[in-house]
Amino acid sequence: MSMSPLDALMQAIAVANTYTDETVAGGGAIKGKNCTIQSIEPVSVGNKITFLWTLDDGTEKTQSLIVTDGTVEFDDLTPEQQASLKGDPGETGPTGKGIKRSYLDTVTNHVIVVYDDDTTDDWGELTAVETGALGNDLVTSVTVGGITSGTTLEAGTTFEKIFRDMMNPTAYPTLTSPSATLSATGAKLLESGSTLDTVFTVVFNRGTITPAYGTSGYRTGPATSYIFDGETKDTNTFVRTVTEAKTNYQASVTFEAGEQPKDSIGEDYSTPYPAGSVNSSKIEYEFVDAWWSNTSVATEITKNNLISKKSKQIVLNFPATPIEHPETFDVPASWTVTSVEVKNDLTGNWDDCLSTFAISDVVHTNAAGEEVNYKRYTCNLGYDMGARQIKIKWS
Repeated sequence: MSMSPLDALMQAIAVANTYTDETVAGGGAIKGKNCTIQSIEPVSVGNKITFLWTLDDGTEKTQSLIVTDGTVEFDDLTPEQQASLKGDPGETGPTGKGIKRSYLDTVTNHVIVVYDDDTTDDWGELTAVETGALGNDLVTSVTVGGITSGTTLEAGTTFEKIFRDMMNPTAYPTLTSPSATLSATGAKLLESGSTLDTVFTVVFNRGTITPAYGTSGYRTGPATSYIFDGETKDTNTFVRTVTEAKTNYQASVTFEAGEQPKDSIGEDYSTPYPAGSVNSSKIEYEFVDAWWSNTSVATEITKNNLISKKSKQIVLNFPATPIEHPETFDVPASWTVTSVEVKNDLTGNWDDCLSTFAISDVVHTNAAGEEVNYKRYTCNLGYDMGARQIKIKWS
């Protein structure tokens, strides 16, 4: 004879009582021994579940119970449940047909009656009292399946829910808020006096519901508009010419409300994300005056690659220079040099060498052809110099 969910739960409680009684042997809740599911074995009427725990003396204890696979026959029910079915074999149903058997569909919790002619009738759902429910709050002292130790099972919780939570605990999704990023073609470090024609692109991330649990997996609805540099449209690209007049850019995206997130059993979790807007990441351009030096060819002072003023220092790699073409570098006069150091190849240290450079005023033109004042630093040691590294710092 298979076992009903109610009887199975009663047996599980008996197992827990036995487990508690073994406290003195190190097997009970006071000792904190974990009770685990050792195996789930298919049997003819459902599944046989075996629990395992170990005492302090090494003795392993097991206990099994059988959970049926969706239907419970009349003879498998308690006397109280049999009385509630009102469908004993041999009786006559309200249609005048003889009753062959009746059973409880444990999926729908409805009483199903089978007549002598093999037709069936649904006699409705059993009440919580008939299916079994906790009369008082219960705080668990061990972890069994998906129910962890210390969980409070409130009075009225059905035994079916307890078994479902044990074997298939409810899981909840992780919710990630929406975001937006702004990107642009071309360099972000530009020479003073120059301009840059570029395409800005706004990418909207709708956020996520992970796992999706029956939703689309998106936290918000789709984008409704993209707003950038005073322009609003329904596409996400914008063409602009960047100049020194405007160096900072940011976009925003408006979007529709999102779906109602669900948990693993299909119940509502949290709330839908409301319609609204989100700001994108920022892009900042930097315009600088170029440095000049004879680091490429000792005999010629040329424009260097652009250097960000925010970096605060640079190392120039000078080739060997003859006395008539000493090491020379030109720094924009608007930059305040705080130190000049040379790499000591013997010690690996950087030694101060500012006093070995003469300082004079020169002028260069920028990308727009405008004159810019510079400070020229020229090595004044008065002899040929081998290749070496010079570090310049500024504030």
